Amino acid sequence: MRNVKTEFNNKALLVIDVQPTYCAPDGWHNQEAAETAKELASIVPEFRDAGVPVYVIYYDKKKRSIDNIDFYQFEPKDTDIPIAKNDDSAFRGSNIDKVLKTNGHTELWVTGFNHNVCVYKTVMDALKKKYEVKVLKDLTGNETINDPFGDEHESYSKIMEKAGATITNSQTVLKSLKR
Repeated sequence: MRNVKTEFNNKALLVIDVQPTYCAPDGWHNQEAAETAKELASIVPEFRDAGVPVYVIYYDKKKRSIDNIDFYQFEPKDTDIPIAKNDDSAFRGSNIDKVLKTNGHTELWVTGFNHNVCVYKTVMDALKKKYEVKVLKDLTGNETINDPFGDEHESYSKIMEKAGATITNSQTVLKSLKR
């Protein structure tokens, strides 16, 4: 897939790890994750239509091209910006910080899998790098899978919010785009 330059603004949508391993019902996880992946795939086109750049972040230790990666219920487009990562956090396992800064993005809308690992670590690193971050909770999945804290501790959403992220949903953000 070739990288086509789109009209950039300060906002960008990050779509993290929509790969079968993380969200297919026969992968590591559950039906909730599969439903979230379907919802994400149906809503991302609305962001594209609104002119929001979409960064498709995928886990791949070999850093293969996006054409060689399987996605679950989601199809990257030629206008999307592919980012291969080899760490839980996109900021530690790829060149995303340089790419985002080069393209003038300061506000990130984050979606994808796993909410409590890759989404969480990417959000926390983005906040440290002074990005404004909004987590679109309805488009993230698997908050409790691999949760080392268990139910007695704070949710990852609350931790991200305390660190400075805004926890919101896709419809609220899309409404703000239409104003």
